[in-house]
Amino acid sequence: MNDLPRLNEHSKFVMVSGVARSGTTLIAECLNQHPRMICAPDPLAEFFRGFLHFAYHRIHGVIKEAAYPIDHFYFMGSPRVREFVDRTDLRHDLPDFLKGEILERISGRGGYFCPEIREPVKSCASRSFDGLFLEIMNLLYRGSEKNGCVYAGFKDAWCEQLFLPMSRTFPGMKFIHILRDPRSVVSSNFMSDSPYPLLFNIRDWRKSVYYSWKYQTAESELKGRVITVRYEALVSQPAEILKNVADFLGVPYEESMVHGKFKAPNTSYQEKGGVAGPAKPGGISGEFREKWKQYLSEELRIQIEKFCLPEMIALGYGDIHPRTVETGDVGLLFQHDISYDRLGPWCRQIVGGRFFYSTPWRLYHRTIELRRLKLYRKGTAPSDEAARFFHEPEYFNWLVAAGG
Repeated sequence: MNDLPRLNEHSKFVMVSGVARSGTTLIAECLNQHPRMICAPDPLAEFFRGFLHFAYHRIHGVIKEAAYPIDHFYFMGSPRVREFVDRTDLRHDLPDFLKGEILERISGRGGYFCPEIREPVKSCASRSFDGLFLEIMNLLYRGSEKNGCVYAGFKDAWCEQLFLPMSRTFPGMKFIHILRDPRSVVSSNFMSDSPYPLLFNIRDWRKSVYYSWKYQTAESELKGRVITVRYEALVSQPAEILKNVADFLGVPYEESMVHGKFKAPNTSYQEKGGVAGPAKPGGISGEFREKWKQYLSEELRIQIEKFCLPEMIALGYGDIHPRTVETGDVGLLFQHDISYDRLGPWCRQIVGGRFFYSTPWRLYHRTIELRRLKLYRKGTAPSDEAARFFHEPEYFNWLVAAGG
């Protein structure tokens, strides 16, 4: 235990999020190497899942199963719950039916990545979400060996939509949002031991782009408190990007953010050399920047590009395959996808049985995706449809304008 003061709602926090496999682990490690920061890996995913379950119960009066995903990948979730999350904070009492479940799951998943909280978190006594957050962060913060630490940070994927309620609860919190080429995100997922369907990747990635846009707009409550980092820039120009991040956080840049001894596994770090120079003991590697070109089939690449094209154009991602524009839409999505046998139990629960996943589920979601593409190509949409298929009309208009 160090001599650091206990954290409170006005302390300095940093929250890192983005789509899984977008580089959240890498940037969290960069921050954690700084002598004045900690950035814990994935301690609070189950805390945020629990908060979303609370939101469903608050709005719809339903109790979700413990494994129900954080946002259910849109088009299958609840717009009313999303609206509630966008307007609220974390100052809510923990329902009795949730507290034990949340602590048990944090101990399991969060404790796997952060062993120092595995047992202590079971004894957390807070009766509110904001109080529980502070209890857990104090376990991480005061258990570190950094007596000069001024920032308590953490990273959890898929949690961009929770930046707003976190910001309203903790005025000293800042946010780092990382984006990566969707082709790299899908490629990484498809090579993993626990993959999930292409549709989940596509919608998670598009959701992440939407929130990046939302938080950077002039009227955003988060103006000045959130920074978006591109994975491709981070691995190509690590020192420059991390200097910008350090300036954003108000701490001096340290070379250890690039050359420190990162925890394994971290595929974007190599023991010797790296883009920052061979003389250093280690560095951030750009090896995986375009690794997708080696792993994605042409058909799978075209699927990704076609259904992420509006956002890819808006973000300036290039090298689009010619067939992406030329190929007809009907039947394209799901031509190549993860087989039912490779899906994890939580995925199978969402997509239904083997037959349902192979036919009705895909046909239904293909219809939704084709409608989305048609609205984008037309360039106009009624407000309700723009909101349903593109989150909100202003975002739809931004995508259309970016596409020329």
